[in-house]
Amino acid sequence: MLETYINGLAATITATQSAASLQLAVYPNPAREELLVVHPTASRTARFEVYNFAGQRVASFTGAAGQHQTLLPLRQLAAGTYLVRYSDGPQQLTAKIVKQ
Repeated sequence: MLETYINGLAATITATQSAASLQLAVYPNPAREELLVVHPTASRTARFEVYNFAGQRVASFTGAAGQHQTLLPLRQLAAGTYLVRYSDGPQQLTAKIVKQ
């Protein structure tokens, strides 16, 4: 079990996979209009949430079951630094991104 805190957002990760497979990869970073998120294979309950550094959720997306990559549209976000949180059942992973 791994517990992580990022600007007041707590995430506890429990799984039987290796720690290396429990990471989000985000491309490009910084991003302009879209962000590709590489994540563990998603189930029907997979969600992506984008938070600003004040802790406010500014966007939310549903993941596609069976996929391990998701393209997130960022056009509506102002330039700045954000956290992308992937959650799927007990699994919660977070990555820091910059929107230009």
